[in-house]
Amino acid sequence: MTPPKTLTDSEVIDLLRVIARTKADTPTKPKRLRNLTMALLMLDAGLRVGEVCQLRPENVFFDGKVNFAVQIPASITKTKTERAVPLSTRLKFYLATYIDVFPLVLQWQPESFLFYSKRPSLPLTVRTVERFIQDDGYNALNRRITPHMLRHTFATRMMRMVDSRIVQQLLGHSSLSSTQIYTHPNYQDLTNAINKLNGTQKEKPDSTLENV
Repeated sequence: MTPPKTLTDSEVIDLLRVIARTKADTPTKPKRLRNLTMALLMLDAGLRVGEVCQLRPENVFFDGKVNFAVQIPASITKTKTERAVPLSTRLKFYLATYIDVFPLVLQWQPESFLFYSKRPSLPLTVRTVERFIQDDGYNALNRRITPHMLRHTFATRMMRMVDSRIVQQLLGHSSLSSTQIYTHPNYQDLTNAINKLNGTQKEKPDSTLENV
C-alpha cells in the first residue's frame, strides 16, 4: 500500500505562513484568518475537508466561548459516526479570534455555518477550500497540496506519539486497518533515524578506519 502524502514540520510552517499572510488591501485579512483556521482544523484536529465545511457554531462554541473539543456530528462524517477531537492550544486561539472577526456566525444561529460564503446560512464549498489550499501550497512549497494531505499529516504525527486505536478514534475510522496506513515511515522518519545514528558516532573516524 502506498503511504499517504504528508508535509514535514518545516513545510507546515511555510504553508501556514503563506495562508496567514496579509496583502495591502485590508479586506483580505479576515478571509486569511478564516482560511488559516480551516487549515488548522485539518492539521491540528484531523478533520476531513467536508467536515470542516459543514461545521456549525455549536460544534465548537458554547455560550460564545470555545469548547475544549470540536464535536463532529454523525450527519456530516464519512462513516456516520459522531466523534469529538480535543482542540490544540493554537487552534483554540484562532477559533476565538475568528469568532471576534466573524460575529455573525453566532448571531445567525441555528441557521449559520461556522465558515460561510456570502451569508452565514451558506457554507463554503469543498472546492473553495481545495482552491485556496492548492494556491497557497504552490506559493509556499512549489507543489500541489490538498486538504487531505493536511489530515494525513495530522494522522502521521499522532501515530508517532500515541496508540493506533487512539488515532483511529481521532480520525473517525471505522476500521483500524484504515488507520494503519500511517505506520509507514516517511522521508522525515528516515532522516531522523540517520540523525540518531550520527549522534552515536564520533566526529572523526578511528585511525583503523581511515583507509576503509
